[in-house]
Amino acid sequence: MMKTFSILALSALMLSACGQGDAPPRKEQVAKAPLTAIPVLFAPFGDGYPKAGDPCRTLGESDNTRNWLGDGAVLVGCLTEDAAKALGGRIVERKDGVIMVSVPNEQ
Repeated sequence: MMKTFSILALSALMLSACGQGDAPPRKEQVAKAPLTAIPVLFAPFGDGYPKAGDPCRTLGESDNTRNWLGDGAVLVGCLTEDAAKALGGRIVERKDGVIMVSVPNEQ
């Protein structure tokens, strides 16, 4: 019986630490939230593109990206049209909610 009480008390303590209050999410949490939405099938990497915290991500080689990878440009995935257009590259594909943009390497 003592073990049951201890487990229940520990569970309650852990739940209270989860921060289920009414506080709004911090800015850095909001900025990074979309990063997880780009499916792993597109081999996304990095903390944002062109800089950490930005909503788009660099895409690596996969069956979904292979046709668009090249040495002269970076392939980037975005979740919104506005974010994709802001990169200044060429939108090459839209698939599974991801907008792929080919962004020329800087000279």
